[in-house]
Amino acid sequence: MHYPIRTLVFALITALLCCQEVLLAQKANREIRVQETFEPSFRIEPLMHRISGRSGDVIPFEFTLESSNQSTNVEVFSVGLRQEITGGILHDEDSTQVDWVRLVTPNKLSLEANKSTKIEGVVRIPAGEAKHFSMGIMVRDLGNQAPNNASDPSKTQATIRFITQYMLRLDLEVEGARGDQIQRIIVEDLKIVSHQGRPLIQAILSNPTDTTFEFEIRSKISTSPNERSAKPIRLAMPIRWDVEDDSRFAGRILPKSKIRMEEFVSEALATGTYEIETEIFFEKKVSLKKTYSIKVAAEEFPAQEVLIAQIAEGLQASPAQLELSQARGGNRRLILEFKNRSKTERTVALKAIGLDGLAMTAAMIQPSDFSIPANATRKVTLTLKGQSKIEQAADYGFLSVETRAANKDFTESRQLPLALVYKKVSKTTLAVAPLVWDPNGKYPGFRTTVENTGDNHMPVEARLSLVSEGGVRLQSLAGFGKWLMPKAKESMLFRIDQPLLPGKYTIKCEIQTGEKPIVFDQEFTVSDVELAKPSPKISSVRP
Repeated sequence: MHYPIRTLVFALITALLCCQEVLLAQKANREIRVQETFEPSFRIEPLMHRISGRSGDVIPFEFTLESSNQSTNVEVFSVGLRQEITGGILHDEDSTQVDWVRLVTPNKLSLEANKSTKIEGVVRIPAGEAKHFSMGIMVRDLGNQAPNNASDPSKTQATIRFITQYMLRLDLEVEGARGDQIQRIIVEDLKIVSHQGRPLIQAILSNPTDTTFEFEIRSKISTSPNERSAKPIRLAMPIRWDVEDDSRFAGRILPKSKIRMEEFVSEALATGTYEIETEIFFEKKVSLKKTYSIKVAAEEFPAQEVLIAQIAEGLQASPAQLELSQARGGNRRLILEFKNRSKTERTVALKAIGLDGLAMTAAMIQPSDFSIPANATRKVTLTLKGQSKIEQAADYGFLSVETRAANKDFTESRQLPLALVYKKVSKTTLAVAPLVWDPNGKYPGFRTTVENTGDNHMPVEARLSLVSEGGVRLQSLAGFGKWLMPKAKESMLFRIDQPLLPGKYTIKCEIQTGEKPIVFDQEFTVSDVELAKPSPKISSVRP
């Protein structure tokens, strides 16, 4: 199992060599001039060794140190490891040292300028049934006295020196060991939370043993224990979210540690109760299985309806916003996918209708009438017919979706926004109202009204940053790419999920427009008496 370097480095360089000269002029208003230079004391390759062998094998390892253009002294010593809830691994100098790692090179080394040297050692593969072990090696710059570079000795000079340190990793895999204790991993909590407006499945795992484990965890969300159409969702540690290959889903938990693993739910969740079956895989076999029952409220996930539309109970369609375009860079054809997760067959009828109530004949739908068996999907093709004599840049309407379940005698319907773009649309402008604090409802937060004053639709995405006087920063999203139609208004709420402490706050709101974003700042005060009191005016607006 491969571990990308960017997920392994705690100490990349906790600091580089930093020299600051502070020159104080002998004046009433003293001028301070700071000059900063940064240069690493040394570099090391690789940052991690993955070593495998049978119990009792003695295997050598080495790391290469490359010094900078200055000589320095370093100390080298083995350290234990500790793990954060995100999965990140840090050094722990106070932990119990292991006897299966021995350094061959001295504990202190002198590095000559622009020269390389080796850190060498051996690993003795431990005995027992444990499959994995991890250990760290700390390499720390002891430093030299920085030279006096002041051009004028009569002026005051202050020098600050930071220390370079690397935490190197040794990950062992014991061949032939069974690793049976993987079954002792505890799933402390499993829930569905809102993240960036979307449902995120989140598991908290703890390891009460003295063994390191590697595993994979998958969850299936269904409306009943007997549903077989649900696809498994592979969870990942937050520290691996930027990894693009399958190693993203590799879980690794150290002894006496607790980690969080999570992933977005790919389907829209309606309000209701769901069964979540969670399995932990060890060497591609299920070692632990547990089922949870979780209640979900759809309004907690405002972004999901922009991606996936809930047509009726068990029936979903994606995408939820439909644009066909013959302009350069646009797509004249679009695939709309319907997924029937209900227990009965459904019939579906589709029509493209303009805002004037008339059929939009330029949009061709194939097929427009069909049925979907239970636990099946169906794809529909929407095509924009060629139009050369149309004066307007775009035409707007909606796709009417009518559906009926095989065991019911009534019809359910939903309208999906539809845009037919014939030529390059002109720039659309937005009018944004000042933010106000809205404490009402289930989700308190900052609310603003956005109006599309132009003639074309626009996806609205907004981000709010709230910074306290003490530097505490909160962020909230709104809009999530939902279309704002011409001349339409939309009230946007930036949810604040935690109480605000009394004090002054600075709010920065950024609304994407496709070109230059609309950015404005606003002051905000939280008092002891009132939960939140907005400032009456915007301090600056930068369109």
